Amino acid sequence: MELEPSTHFRLEPDPRRSIPVPPPVSLNTIDDAMLRATTGFERELDAFYVGLLQFERDLKCDRVVYKAENFRLRFEFVEGQVIRDDMMMLGIVVKSLADTARKFEEAKVTFSRERGITAGEERLLLLDPAGNWIRVTQSTRIV
Repeated sequence: MELEPSTHFRLEPDPRRSIPVPPPVSLNTIDDAMLRATTGFERELDAFYVGLLQFERDLKCDRVVYKAENFRLRFEFVEGQVIRDDMMMLGIVVKSLADTARKFEEAKVTFSRERGITAGEERLLLLDPAGNWIRVTQSTRIV
């Protein structure tokens, strides 16, 4: 048994505007985040945030800005050493903590694992190339 070729079906391009797929990483904040860095760390920050954590670099801005799924991460550059008066961590949520840890190990990025108080809760704690504290967690999907 064979099907006859269709004569009434034509595939036409979709005229609607396409929506770009968001990056597979999100920020655990309520608004855009701002971090400080010493001038000259742009390449290292690109390698870390775009290469390892899969943010997208926002090329429309004249500053260093990375796009996550939900918000933007903006960097303010200063001359000389950055003075930090707190130990606040930026929360970053990734799809797979195991894959991110493997990428950090391959890139020889120093991090430590932290276990939470609930079963299976785990986080990665580390410093980005500019010396900002980062906490990486895995997204949990509820179905």
